[in-house]
Amino acid sequence: RPSAIRSVAMSEAFRLSQDKRCESWITDEELCDFVAFVGPERQRVPFLRAPLATLSKPLRIALYGEFREGHTRELVLEDVTVDAFDVMMRTAYHLDPKLTPPRAITALKAAKLYMIEDLEKYCWDYLHDLEGLDGTLILQTLTESLKSSFDLPEDLQCTYWSNILSKSASVVQSPFFVETHGSVIAKLIKLNEFHVNEETLWNRLVEWAASAVQKPELLGP
Repeated sequence: RPSAIRSVAMSEAFRLSQDKRCESWITDEELCDFVAFVGPERQRVPFLRAPLATLSKPLRIALYGEFREGHTRELVLEDVTVDAFDVMMRTAYHLDPKLTPPRAITALKAAKLYMIEDLEKYCWDYLHDLEGLDGTLILQTLTESLKSSFDLPEDLQCTYWSNILSKSASVVQSPFFVETHGSVIAKLIKLNEFHVNEETLWNRLVEWAASAVQKPELLGP
């Protein structure tokens, strides 16, 4: 039905235009009325405070209360990464949070800290799904959890490892294999259920070792 198709196209075009306007709240500094200093390096990130204040009571108090932040229009968030703050802003501005395993974990930590319950749930849902438990995304999640000292629930870890073992060949060939945390690699090669071609595994381990030399944080405990 042409009229129905045209109506859907018009609705989609309108949604995209709305998203573009909302994106400007992040990209256009002239529209911002507050500044966050994010992470240990205190990276400066301008933002619009009203939408962010709706995320949780602690943020509303910090942004509109009688605390120092409300008067200086500056918010210091040393325990929040730049990626996590971006997820928070995109959530507040009704945009796609653009989650990846690293962004989901850092955003989850920030959501817990600032009591943003719906974002916390959304991040957990993402980590449980991972686009159908994709092997590469599982490796990324396990790696990020170790690098950021974030404890994943035991049942979720079991689900991840079961999927890794069922997709052994694709996991070894994953582009992210050489970026995987050393603790994950060590556990993998000790598992009898991890069935892959020995030569392929050896070659990939050599590539991983070369990567780890350049990125010592992959060696881990």
